[in-house]
Amino acid sequence: MKHEDLERLSSTRNCPNGDLSGGDLSGAYLKGAKLQDANLKDTDFSNCDMESSNLERADLYGANLDGTKLRFANLEGVNLENARLDQADLHGVNLKGARLVAASLVDVDLRFANLEGADLRKAHLGGANLQEGNLKNTNLGAASLKGADLSFAEMDGAQLCNTTMPDGGIIYKDC
Repeated sequence: MKHEDLERLSSTRNCPNGDLSGGDLSGAYLKGAKLQDANLKDTDFSNCDMESSNLERADLYGANLDGTKLRFANLEGVNLENARLDQADLHGVNLKGARLVAASLVDVDLRFANLEGADLRKAHLGGANLQEGNLKNTNLGAASLKGADLSFAEMDGAQLCNTTMPDGGIIYKDC
């Protein structure tokens, strides 16, 4: 983490291309922050308010976003591999083309979220609310959707190989 990037984020909430990797920003107020293309690997953003923030193409590998408010944020093309987002508010978030391999998204609010083309292989979405979400062409191979709400979700072209469905059954489509 670069100290000057942390100072810039704290004072302006504007730090595109910044390096905040490994930092502890838990509980911070970052509503509307601009962090596109930033290095945010292993950063703790738990319980932050990041509503309407722009994190497009940011690297959040292994980051902790448990309980974080990311309503209507732009996370297009982000890397959230091995990240934790349990109980996060992702209502209306844009995760188009995002990488969420092995991410934990337990009990998240993903209503009206755009996950088109996202990679959710081996992700855990237990109890997630995906109502009216866009899951077109999403890779859900070996993901767990047990207890998730997929009401009115668009799933055209979604890959469901060895995927645990909301009722606990496993589907082997597209294997």
